[in-house]
Amino acid sequence: MAQHYILDGYNVLYNVPALAKFLDRDSKSARDELKIQVELYCRASESTVTIVYDSKSMPDQFDEYEDGAQPLVVYTGARHSADEYIIGRAEDAGSRSTTIVSLDNTVRESAARAGCSLMEPQEFFAFIRKQNSGKPGRTPSKYREDSLDQQEVRHWLSLFQSGKGE
Repeated sequence: MAQHYILDGYNVLYNVPALAKFLDRDSKSARDELKIQVELYCRASESTVTIVYDSKSMPDQFDEYEDGAQPLVVYTGARHSADEYIIGRAEDAGSRSTTIVSLDNTVRESAARAGCSLMEPQEFFAFIRKQNSGKPGRTPSKYREDSLDQQEVRHWLSLFQSGKGE
């Protein structure tokens, strides 16, 4: 069974130095960098990842919900926190095939009681970076079904660069 990782988004951003440096610019830059790294990992593995962020200013929403798109990014609304959302998903899963990535003690204790695996943010980030390295250009065929070949790319670039595509 494929592993499903549920990340406590801001907890990961603040506890992984390679991501925390992006927070100096703005939180969107840091979120984007985490999403890019996780997407690369998902393309090279059978694992799925959900990144959960607190967002008191908007209703619950999925950043980019497409059937099977990875990672799934969830912003929790004012009704509940990211921690509550993660604990709920851990209780629903109740399985070692779900790994909760957080340093929050309440989240970790609840996830462990539910039977989920635990991982610290730095450990997770080091793991996915290791999986991402050494595999240049590796993209599973399931992501290539509708990809353009080099000739098509050159054609489209020439259209857009010349202004003919307008």
